[in-house]
Amino acid sequence: MSNDIYKILYVENNAEKVTQLRQLIRANSLDGKITFDVVTTDSVEGINVAVSKGDCDLVILQDSPKVPILKEVHNAIGMKATPVLVLVNEDQFLEKRQVMIQEGAVDVGTLQQGDVLFKQIVRAIFELKTQIGYRDTLEKNAKLTEITEQFTSSSEDLIAYFGTDDGIFIYANDAFLQYFGFKSFNDLAATTVLEYVTADESAQFKKMMKIVGKTGKEQSETLSLKHPDGHLVAESVVLKQAMYEETPCLELFVNKGANSGTAPVVQMEAQPISEQAKFYDRLSFIQNLSNFVGSSSWLVGLVLQDYFAFRKKYGVDVLEEYFLNLSKHLGTQINNLHYARYSDESIVLLLTNSDMTKVDRLGMAIVSSSEGYVFNSGDVALQGKFSFAYTNLGDSVATISDACMRLDELAGLLDSRVVFTDDENSASEQASAMDAESAAAQEDGGVDEEFVPLYQGLKNHRIKQTYVPVVDFSMKGQENYITSFNLYDEAGELVVWNKSFTYTSHNPLMCKLDQFMMESAVASLKAAEIDNKRLIIPMSMYYLERSAELIEWIKKIGHDVFSDKKVCIGLAEEVVNDHFESAKKFFHALSEAGYAGMVYDIVDITSTKVAELDITLIALSENCIGRMSRNISSEEMMKFPKLLATMSEKGASVLAMGVNSPTSMTLVWEYNIPYACGNMIGSPTLALDFDFSQMMM
Repeated sequence: MSNDIYKILYVENNAEKVTQLRQLIRANSLDGKITFDVVTTDSVEGINVAVSKGDCDLVILQDSPKVPILKEVHNAIGMKATPVLVLVNEDQFLEKRQVMIQEGAVDVGTLQQGDVLFKQIVRAIFELKTQIGYRDTLEKNAKLTEITEQFTSSSEDLIAYFGTDDGIFIYANDAFLQYFGFKSFNDLAATTVLEYVTADESAQFKKMMKIVGKTGKEQSETLSLKHPDGHLVAESVVLKQAMYEETPCLELFVNKGANSGTAPVVQMEAQPISEQAKFYDRLSFIQNLSNFVGSSSWLVGLVLQDYFAFRKKYGVDVLEEYFLNLSKHLGTQINNLHYARYSDESIVLLLTNSDMTKVDRLGMAIVSSSEGYVFNSGDVALQGKFSFAYTNLGDSVATISDACMRLDELAGLLDSRVVFTDDENSASEQASAMDAESAAAQEDGGVDEEFVPLYQGLKNHRIKQTYVPVVDFSMKGQENYITSFNLYDEAGELVVWNKSFTYTSHNPLMCKLDQFMMESAVASLKAAEIDNKRLIIPMSMYYLERSAELIEWIKKIGHDVFSDKKVCIGLAEEVVNDHFESAKKFFHALSEAGYAGMVYDIVDITSTKVAELDITLIALSENCIGRMSRNISSEEMMKFPKLLATMSEKGASVLAMGVNSPTSMTLVWEYNIPYACGNMIGSPTLALDFDFSQMMM
């Protein structure tokens, strides 16, 4: 079904519902590979004309007294095989579904359940095209019998064909259908092959698809296949090129005859036990992690957000005792827990034999348990707030160092650096060098301790802009990136440093950072070979009261780039809330100058006032997306669609940051959020070279 345009005739006279259907189809279309053209009519004559011209693959009839009834639609279609899908109100679905199907509807759906409706649309068109294709092929190709016999229901092996580009199933034998609990192919037709592979293995499967598609070389891999009831089974999967009804496709093959004794994948659960946690030093822990590279294991970073405040108040010795006792506390709640002190303010945990959904859920449980723990030592009663981040140790990871650096970036660790070395003397020398550098910086410029890494990076040109890919579900054809940065020491090693407090700081050093980010963005965009890229730059509050100064700087470095809306700059929600009137003037000045502004790191949609600002983008924080995807409150549930509609009316868009789990991605799709970034999308890069074509959502 790839690369074709499918024509839908929507029988409805309500403009709002027509818009809703078009938005639903656009949001759910698979990476632009399936294209639908929706036209409307509210008369029998209109139906007759569209069908007779062959401009209709599917009729969608809105059950309404203002348009023709189902019988009239069938009469207008006549002898044509065009299917009719009827839409009813959600509260009338059960009442009317059976009646409508008995009257000849191919299916009955509702606009209120958009994801289900889209599958119904795809399935209805697919069945029609399959019937037509089958008849044509039967007439033209005498070999069809041979092909069909290859896939008899008596085969014990699982065989399925799916589209090379879109991943949609086009054929499955009986063994495949029975294995996944389907009664007929119609139940499978509208789904994609990636829905039956675990989230942490989807990247590997996409890689297999790409290799087979480009080289024709058969690929095999042991993968965890998902069943409808949620359980996983490890199977040896073979992927190869095939033809089905004269159409090139890919074949998924599982040899069940020789592999009938496959055991379920082991899944880790949090189980209360009395075993004490295994608390390693960092170097020993990292060395041991090398044994887990390429497995279904995960690193989880648990970060104490209050670390620096606690350090000043209680001292390092109390904090070290706190972390040690916290480890024992967690060790009583999680089976065979392995973790280590990772940086001053964090510990890292190793979770084995798990998938992203379980890691995400368990991470929240660990945070909750950690925040509920109270450490008592003398007069001290210490209770901290935590955040967490995680990264996979699967086949995409080359070395444990790569995985650790990825975790550093995701966790936003504070002013410490992980030293990947087996030489304890070397590690000690590096730490001493860092201390000396810190002292020199403070003497040189009166720089606060927390800002020393940034100061040194800017002063000595040891800072590089990085780019977080942002997928565009609105299909505007633009490649979007959020900019960030990496800091390096004299030896070229990455310095791990918290970026979050950077953007809400009054420190004058932020002026240099903001200018660096804007200059780098302009240079990157001008050097890009393809003129379809946009950079989203989180900035500090330095220019909040200096909008005229900022505009002059922009004119100096790249007015043409900024005025073309290829760069979007903005302030953190915390800054906007604390200085709302100033922020209002700031964004108005940017808009008047022809530049794009945004508010990023929005934590709570119920309290935001972004609708009052002259901005083109709002970015919801990882915490916001994570919370809403897990347990959305009634207040947020009511306000979020309104916020999306308000932004759309303003010509502004919404970006979901930190889409790191399947539940978060579900939220994005459910609410048709146009932009998203996070682990489910892609990792940060050092160049504007992310392959957006790999996104098969």
